[in-house]
Order: sequence, then structure tokens, then C-alpha cells
Amino acid sequence: MNENDVQALKNISPQLADIELPAAVEMWPWYAALLLILSIVATAARLAQIKRRKQSPYIKHAPLPAEIALQRLAELAHQDLSDRRAIAFRLATLLRLGMELQQLTEQPPADLAPALREQWLFVFKQLTTLRYQNNLPTQQTSLPFEQIETLLLSRVNLC
Repeated sequence: MNENDVQALKNISPQLADIELPAAVEMWPWYAALLLILSIVATAARLAQIKRRKQSPYIKHAPLPAEIALQRLAELAHQDLSDRRAIAFRLATLLRLGMELQQLTEQPPADLAPALREQWLFVFKQLTTLRYQNNLPTQQTSLPFEQIETLLLSRVNLC
């Protein structure tokens, strides 16, 4: 402060001397409101993230029904009989996904009808033979399209 400012302060009217400044505004309600708003936004963002995670980002369109995929594999099998092993792997994958299983085992799924359990064992043994034994003659073991279709349709009827 320079001398002019000091002189100006001394010349203040005595009437203004008794005026008091208002009390300082308390900031804690503003901080509490800001914290509440931020927590609401964070909760909404987390719920949106959970919702997005439930929707699979890998499925861009409706998956093909198992029947159509099975028909395509049958067409491939009739066109090229030399690649039966690859078709057997695809059939096993189709059966596993269609039955909603983690892996194919000799044990039939628990919700499979008792009448289809023998058919399950037959299909499992055929697919295992076709997939894991390279030196089979092409005519010895046939591809079990009809049996797989029956098993998949039984699964659809359960839903």
C-alpha cells in the first residue's frame, strides 16, 4: 500500500466504520452436493458398463440355427469325402455348442431324455473315431448327421 491508500483509509467516514462484512459462505454443502453428483454419475457409468458386458460384442447378427449349419456340413460331406476328419470336428463343435456343453464327454447331458442316451453314446463314439484316428478307410464309419439332428432337436424341444 502506498501513502495515498493509507490516507484514504484514514478519511473513511466514522459512519461506515461500524459496518461488518457478512460471514463467509460455508463450502461443505457444495462439496457434499458435488460428491453426491459424482457418485451418481459413477454408478450410472458402472451399470452401463455391466449392461454392455452382458451383451456379447462378438455377436453382430443372430447366429445360424443348428439345422442350417448341419445341412451345410452335410452338403460339404457329400461334395468332398476325403476331408471327413475336418467335418467330424465341425460336427462335434456343432453338437457341443447346440447342447450348450463345455466339452463333449461320453457321459450324456443330464437333461437328455433317457431314450436318447444310447444314441448319444453312438454319436460320441463315431465322432471320436472319426476325429482321432487318421488311418480309417473312408467307407468304414459314416458321419452321424441324422443322429446329431435328433439330439439337437431334442435340446430345442426342452427350451
